Amino acid sequence: MKNSLRILLVIALVVFSGAAYAATSGAGIAAVVNNEVVTITDLNARMGLIMTSSGMPNTEDVRARLRPQVLSGLVDEALRLQEAKRLKIDVTQEEIDTALNEIAKQNKFEPAQFRQMLKQSMGGTKPLEEQIRAQVSWGKVIARELRPRINITDNDRAAELAKLKAKIGKAQYEVAEIYMPVDGRNDETRVSEAANRLAVQLQQKPDAFGKIAREFSQSATASNGGLVGWVTEDQLPEAFTGVIGTMQKGQISNALKTGTGYTILQLRDVRAVDEKSLPTEDEIAQRLGMQRIDLLQRRYMQDLKAQAFIDIRI
Repeated sequence: MKNSLRILLVIALVVFSGAAYAATSGAGIAAVVNNEVVTITDLNARMGLIMTSSGMPNTEDVRARLRPQVLSGLVDEALRLQEAKRLKIDVTQEEIDTALNEIAKQNKFEPAQFRQMLKQSMGGTKPLEEQIRAQVSWGKVIARELRPRINITDNDRAAELAKLKAKIGKAQYEVAEIYMPVDGRNDETRVSEAANRLAVQLQQKPDAFGKIAREFSQSATASNGGLVGWVTEDQLPEAFTGVIGTMQKGQISNALKTGTGYTILQLRDVRAVDEKSLPTEDEIAQRLGMQRIDLLQRRYMQDLKAQAFIDIRI
């Protein structure tokens, strides 16, 4: 059985087993987000999914390392769904079905076969549908509220290309990131501890970086496994200066503190900038747009959290 198929099967099964684990440990409240709750059942199911799909061992030590950030991710997910509801943004069942069918296709299932597997393993498609609903909803929020503010001009493209041409011969790094924001003074210790624990765990299993980035990172690159792309050292935040140049390919950094949170880096590859590696104008525009969307998205989430009532119970 191919790896992608094995992973998807495991994901489906582990959501069910995570719920069963929660039932035996007491299905209480993990957090309150405005007028909604995140249950311990939700938390254990998501932890099980992440650990198994990433290949991390399902031990108490690993659960302890991941639990704070998994819960933080579920809180963020609840805030995003609430914001979509406030904006009267809906996700249709047709959109969810399309996403489910695409997952089935990618993993060599017929749609009906995929749904039957989910029904047998966890009683139906609802857990996966809810995760899809949150992802699609937030994408629509960004498209409506943030994308209209982004305008990449011809001058922007030309200026970026000129900067890159001036760096021909210098080292260029293919970098991936996991970004974990600090939303207030009281959050600093929790995020710092979670980021450092996660960095240690990923250093032991670097192949899991992309999967963990999709679940934990609060950057716009999360949907792409945290991949930032090719950058020179001076294009990275000042906090990363002197770090990326000392790393080996595949290596995971420690948690690095920035002005707004903590970032874990993975160095994917290294090359010298040359004429052949220069991006096209469309690629430049896409990257600049992503950077600006990322900044706006982070501010958006900071505002949502600042205005919300959030009570972490565990």
